[in-house]
Amino acid sequence: MEEEVVEYEKRPMSDSIAHELIMQAIQIDGENIFNNPSKKEEYKNTWFLKHMESETIHHYTSMESFFHIISNQTFFATNSLYLNDKEEYNYQIKFFEKALDKLLKIYDKDSIEERILLKTKNELWEIKLPNSYVICFSAKQNDLNLWQNYGNQGQGVSMCFDRKVLPDCFHLPIISQWINYNTEAKENDIYSFTKVILNLYAQLKESVTFENETSYIDWMKRILLRLAASSLGARTKHHAFEYEQEYRLLLEDDLFQEPLPLEFMPRKNKYIIPYVKLNLRTSSQSRPYFYKLQPQNHETLGCHELPKQLPLKEVMLGPCVDRQAVEPGICAFLESKGYENVVINCSDLPYRAM
Repeated sequence: MEEEVVEYEKRPMSDSIAHELIMQAIQIDGENIFNNPSKKEEYKNTWFLKHMESETIHHYTSMESFFHIISNQTFFATNSLYLNDKEEYNYQIKFFEKALDKLLKIYDKDSIEERILLKTKNELWEIKLPNSYVICFSAKQNDLNLWQNYGNQGQGVSMCFDRKVLPDCFHLPIISQWINYNTEAKENDIYSFTKVILNLYAQLKESVTFENETSYIDWMKRILLRLAASSLGARTKHHAFEYEQEYRLLLEDDLFQEPLPLEFMPRKNKYIIPYVKLNLRTSSQSRPYFYKLQPQNHETLGCHELPKQLPLKEVMLGPCVDRQAVEPGICAFLESKGYENVVINCSDLPYRAM
C-alpha cells in the first residue's frame, strides 16, 4: 500500500507572515545567545548591568510637579524628540545603517541578500519613525547630577516607586525598559538580528509564495525597514548620559489602532511639547491591547488588580530643601491623598544651589 503524500498549500506573502518572521527571528536570535555559554555571559554583562536588578525606580522632579502627580494620580509622557540627548531619535537608524554596511561585506556581489540590503539602505533615511512618549526614572535615588538636571537644582524631590508594579497602573499599556549606553553593543545586536532574518530566506520560500524574486526582495526590504522603525534602537543613549542609569516607560503611537490622545504644553519659552496624559487605571476604564501585537483582540488587556494609588514607597527631599519647613506639609498632603506609609527622607549631599 502506497503511503499517502500530503501536499501543503503555500500561503501568499502578507503582513501577518512578515510579523511571524520577525517573531521567529527574535526566538532564533535569543537561542543563538542563550545556548552558547560565552555569548550568554557576554550578553548578560552588556545588557543586564548591576543597577538593572533594582526593584525601585526614582523620578526626580520639582515640588510643583510632585504635587500635581499625587493630586491627579497622573504622569505626563512627553515626546522623545524633546529629551536631553538630541541625537537619540536617530540612533536606531544610524545603528541599522552601520549593521547593513557590515552585512554587505559578507554576502556575495549580486546575491539576493546583497540586493535586499542595498534596497533597504537606499530607503533607510526615508522611513517615518513612530512618535514615542516617555517618562524617565533612574536606579539612583540620590545623585547630584540628577538633582541638578531634573530635581529643580536640588530644591525638588525624588519619588521612589515599585518598578514591577508601576507600569501596570495606567489606563494605557506601557513598554518598560532600561536604557543602555553601549552603542557598539547595540550595533552588534542589530547586526546579528538582521543576519538571522536574512538567513530565514530558504525556510520562507518553502512555505510562502511570491510573484517573483523582485517581490521577495521588496518584502524582505519592508521587513527590515519595519525593524529599523521599531523601538529596537530606542533602548540606547550616548555614553555621556551613563550616570543617569535610566529606566523608561514608553508609548509608541504606531502600536495602537487609534491615535494617542495628545495634549500640549509650553516649556521655557522655547518649545510647544506634545505629551500623553497617563491616568491611574480605574474600574470604568478598559485598556486597549497594543494593536499591532494583538490584532485579533484589542479591546481589553488582562492585567493585575486595579490600583488604588500609585506605588509610591518613599519621597526624598532635595539637598537644598529646608526639611524642617517642608516635611510636615508633605506628610499631611500625602496622608490626605491616602498615602499613609510613605517614607520621607532628605538628601545628605552637601550641595548649595547658586
